[in-house]
Amino acid sequence: MKKEFCDSCKQGSLTFVLDCGFRVCEQHFETVNNGPKVYSCEFCKKTHKYDDCEKSIANKIALTEFKLEKTIGEVENRIDVFNKIKQQKDYFRGKYYLDVRKKVETKKEELLNNFELELNKYFKRVIDNLDSINSYNEEKIKKNTTFSQLDDIKANCDGIMDEKENVNLSEKLDYLERSNQFVNQYLSGLESLKKELDIMKSLEFIENKQLKNFEFKQCFGKFKLGNEYFSETGESDLFKKVVNKENIKKNKNVLELNKETLKDLKLNQILDGHSGKITVLGDLSNGDLVTGSADGLVKIWNLNDGSLKKALPGEGTKIKCFKILPNDTIAVCSDLKRSYSSLGYLNCEMRYSKIRIFDSITGSIEKTIQSPSTISSIESLNNDYLITGHDDGSIYFCNKQTGEYWPKMSKTPHYSTIYSLIMLNKDNLISTSADYTIKIWDLNDKKLIRNFTECNGLNECLKRLNDKQFLTGSQNGSIKLWDIRESNIIKTFESSRREVKDLKILDDDKFLSCSDDGLVVLWSIKEGKIFEERIENSLSTLKTFNNVYFDNKNQIITTYNHKIFVFSLD
Repeated sequence: MKKEFCDSCKQGSLTFVLDCGFRVCEQHFETVNNGPKVYSCEFCKKTHKYDDCEKSIANKIALTEFKLEKTIGEVENRIDVFNKIKQQKDYFRGKYYLDVRKKVETKKEELLNNFELELNKYFKRVIDNLDSINSYNEEKIKKNTTFSQLDDIKANCDGIMDEKENVNLSEKLDYLERSNQFVNQYLSGLESLKKELDIMKSLEFIENKQLKNFEFKQCFGKFKLGNEYFSETGESDLFKKVVNKENIKKNKNVLELNKETLKDLKLNQILDGHSGKITVLGDLSNGDLVTGSADGLVKIWNLNDGSLKKALPGEGTKIKCFKILPNDTIAVCSDLKRSYSSLGYLNCEMRYSKIRIFDSITGSIEKTIQSPSTISSIESLNNDYLITGHDDGSIYFCNKQTGEYWPKMSKTPHYSTIYSLIMLNKDNLISTSADYTIKIWDLNDKKLIRNFTECNGLNECLKRLNDKQFLTGSQNGSIKLWDIRESNIIKTFESSRREVKDLKILDDDKFLSCSDDGLVVLWSIKEGKIFEERIENSLSTLKTFNNVYFDNKNQIITTYNHKIFVFSLD
């Protein structure tokens, strides 16, 4: 655009040509008495309106050209910045990232200083308490009669040994017997002293009522580092890894339930982050909720504040099932299809499933595996292998490291969709199917060892009770106890006629059930139903739930379409 100069101020800018031919800058137009913008021309002595000037073709062209050049200038400026970032990667990092990093480091130092101060105060108090306890026990030991007489006891024993050689033979037996009585008394006193010292040495002395005000045991107890537990176990190895982590987890999650507990069920939060119906639920070892949906996405939620932590990328098709593996990776199954040519026709489709194994922390895909047919359920055999149940009733084995599929079971396991797979023990697998059967498999020989047909309903819910027994929940509302050593049902629990959505094993005798109408029941395997409570009263607009899941934090997770409802059992 050719730069035109204002006839009034002689500056080069956006100018308008007036009717009289005088050229003036836009800035010279002024508003008078809240009226339109006008300019009193010093050439023709007339008043020109800004709106009228804008309407002339010449001025319209000038204004449009000015705006175009201004926009192009902004675009070029941004391109220059992006080129700098492209050519000099440190330019962007140096300009933005380092400033943020500096703030983070400053905050880190501030928090560390505060934490160090509090930590030092705490351990100073602990050490002071320990010193006080030590002084207390020193005084206690000094006052102990046996302790103060150690030198006398030693001298007496030496004297007895010397004197026994000089005693007449006729008196020696009597002398030895009397000496034994004295020495046994000394030994008894020393044993009492040893026990007292052993108690002090093993820290058990702090249970003494006189010492409770020291609260020394606060600095010991149980600690957790990552997913590993450490505990105080003795004098030589103060913190030792607890081998049986499952027992700790089990004890932690056993609820002290009573009727009032279920009556106080509260709706803690409602989560809404999927665009499709939620199809599957699970939870990670840290308590985060995992949801899969018909929108093709798997999402991870922080149930402490209800925030969405991560959305795992999908294939755009429904999430059929997933399995959370021991290291908190997630094996996700979804269906895909592809067209192929057959006998000259191009409209044939083949449906299959894809397993994607995600890192739950980074959200990255560690492995992608294509299955022989569509998957309906999945289970983990061990750290290296997965077991998949399929819509055609077959069961396959898959190496999750290489993606290689093993041959399926020696014969067709089921005649319809497999609903659930679960490892009962290291040698036996259980499968339930839409063909109304439950089958027990020997994994070593890959053969069927027991076939239960007296199911009286579809059993989509399957839970392991112990190495030999398991529970099933059916669509007709019944819950059944099975034993692989028996040929028939052990026990049937009848609650309602609504579909059982999930079961939670509390201990060897008690378990919880929840049906799609929100009825939560506490059961005893020995005594039957203990009590029940319905949670749908909290959500009067809902008649049924699509999914129900008991997590490991004593919460009941339910879903209706794309919404998630979190109820607390605490």
